[in-house]
Amino acid sequence: MRIPQKFQAVPGIGLSLYCPLCRQAMSPFHTTLKGRAYHLCPTCRFILLDPALHSSDQAQKERYREHKNSADNPGYVAMFQKFIDACVRPFAKPACRTLDLGCGPGPVLAGLLREAGHPTEIFDPFFFPQIPPGNFDLVTLTEVLEHLPDPVAALRPWVGRLAPGGLLAGMTRFHPDDPLKFGAWPYRRDITHVSFYVPKTLDIVARALGLSARFTDGERYFVWEKPAGPADSP
Repeated sequence: MRIPQKFQAVPGIGLSLYCPLCRQAMSPFHTTLKGRAYHLCPTCRFILLDPALHSSDQAQKERYREHKNSADNPGYVAMFQKFIDACVRPFAKPACRTLDLGCGPGPVLAGLLREAGHPTEIFDPFFFPQIPPGNFDLVTLTEVLEHLPDPVAALRPWVGRLAPGGLLAGMTRFHPDDPLKFGAWPYRRDITHVSFYVPKTLDIVARALGLSARFTDGERYFVWEKPAGPADSP
């Protein structure tokens, strides 16, 4: 889910043809026959759909409602179970307080996390906009990054809610760093997907947020960690 400006605790930067992560000029990368133009940062390999083509909040919400994302969809449930097995079970402490950020209209992942023993709150700017109080030991960010034109600005307030030593675990499809393959890539065709990453991009995002990378499978999964506070240090 894209997190609209009104739910960010810090102002976003004005979008332009400069990378919001590196502040470097972005280069034309791929333009479809329908004129959807994508730009690439030569430093971090961040790809951004031209800002003039980003969907309105209403168009995004309507698109999300079209998804068959519910507990009745076995494939959707299996996707989250694989995420839990790859990114939560190996790294998260038992019974850690969790926030499912950008959960969508059907918070299936939150239910699975609760079944796994993690008390889980939810937030979604379109469907569950009430911001839960307190800090969290784990924030999950599944199929969210691709909706964020400036991921650092959007995520910074939520990282501020991570407890020392807390984890941010997520998934997004890493882009094929080739214009022809990117043009044929189904993942970029969703009108709500505006930003695309490779592991190098995510390392830069993590460092900008003061987090360290714990894990990536090089395809879609990643886990970041917040430094432990003095009382948690060995």
